[in-house]
Amino acid sequence: MRELRRGQARRELKWFAALPKWQVTTGFDQVGWPASRWVLHRMYRTAGLGSLTAPDDADRLRWVPLLADLGVNPSAQDLPPSLAWFPWQPWPTNILPPEEGSLEAEDLDALLDVLATHSADGPEQECIAYFGGLSTMDFDTVNMYQLPLRRVPELLSDNGGKFRATPSNLWPTDHSWFVWTDWDLLGTKVSGSEGLMLSLEAQPDLEVIEWRKPDGL
Repeated sequence: MRELRRGQARRELKWFAALPKWQVTTGFDQVGWPASRWVLHRMYRTAGLGSLTAPDDADRLRWVPLLADLGVNPSAQDLPPSLAWFPWQPWPTNILPPEEGSLEAEDLDALLDVLATHSADGPEQECIAYFGGLSTMDFDTVNMYQLPLRRVPELLSDNGGKFRATPSNLWPTDHSWFVWTDWDLLGTKVSGSEGLMLSLEAQPDLEVIEWRKPDGL
């Protein structure tokens, strides 16, 4: 694992030159792959105490049945998975909302396992991890690392790293897939082959949906 120096990092950032400049702070929504899916960040039903973290005995609350109960159609939403999909402000005290801008550790591990099966070098695939300015609250430094796919969790503070949130972007050096976790969203977009999408949907620990911006918006 190595942190890319400013010059190296800026060369990598040239790949995103056509995207809006503000995405340097939130994460880049790069395009160009055959398909994409959204990994929905976890939420929990709790005892109603307004906890900020999920208790060990909290029940995971899946998005799809909850949205159905609320009469919300994901495919009709103007925005990617976000707080705008839900009618609550504030949220009920017995529901711990999904985290904005970061996957939970269990979902990160599951996602990395799937990505490894669709990478030329498996878990040893060399990747670039990028952390946007809002995820680090550091707008003067380009926080970018090159490392094997299997070592991505080591970047996180829970594992001795320096970052609280999972990477804003992650991609292999051959650009065969791409991961985007926007700081303001409740889901992580994964782009790549149709085979990768099928593997994501088959992973039981991940809640995965297909969402595209409605026509005309």
